[in-house]
Amino acid sequence: MKGMIAKDLRILAEGKSLAILGTICGIVCLFTMKDPGFLIGYVTLIATSMGCMSCAYDEMNNGMAYLMTMPCSRTKYVLEKYIFAVVIGLIGWVLSMAVASIYAVNSKEIVLTEMYSGSLVFILLIFIIPGLMIPVVLQFGHARSRIIIYVLIGIMFAAGSLMALTNVASIAVSGDGYNINVLDYHTTIVKSGMILGGIIISVVIYAVSAIASLIIINKKEY
Repeated sequence: MKGMIAKDLRILAEGKSLAILGTICGIVCLFTMKDPGFLIGYVTLIATSMGCMSCAYDEMNNGMAYLMTMPCSRTKYVLEKYIFAVVIGLIGWVLSMAVASIYAVNSKEIVLTEMYSGSLVFILLIFIIPGLMIPVVLQFGHARSRIIIYVLIGIMFAAGSLMALTNVASIAVSGDGYNINVLDYHTTIVKSGMILGGIIISVVIYAVSAIASLIIINKKEY
């Protein structure tokens, strides 16, 4: 498995220009939008996605047929992909948190405790993204899986935008003596402990995805 990790790190290094460009775009958006949460989520998404795409490069030029001759079982191959994606995602999250913290310290408008509590939500992406992307890439290959991955990323961005909008406004509806309020992202979800439910769901998705990936790769012939 160490050899697989070393290989994936070399593949990741080939795309360092994309990672640098994405980080620069995130920092620019940080200073223009003045929202550290966007930087943390953006960098975490980019880092985790890049960690997942290593399995797509493995299938290019019959690479999988060569890898399967190595002393590494298919089970270890799949587990390495999930571990690698999570580690790269965590590195991206930590680095973006460091940059966001420096920005928040120099800004009087941002409360560090609220930023840290809100940033915990993005850890869920580190488990959900591999859970969605890796089985798709293994099933459909590099070329056909790109469209599906773009759609999944678009859905995640749309969901994040909706959650951000609920932080801006709260709509109250009165009827029969009851007040029905739209959930506020920071005060209701993060601080009420519902993040625990999100962690449980993401771990379940992660586990089911790993089992599905094992089934997919064991059925393939290389």
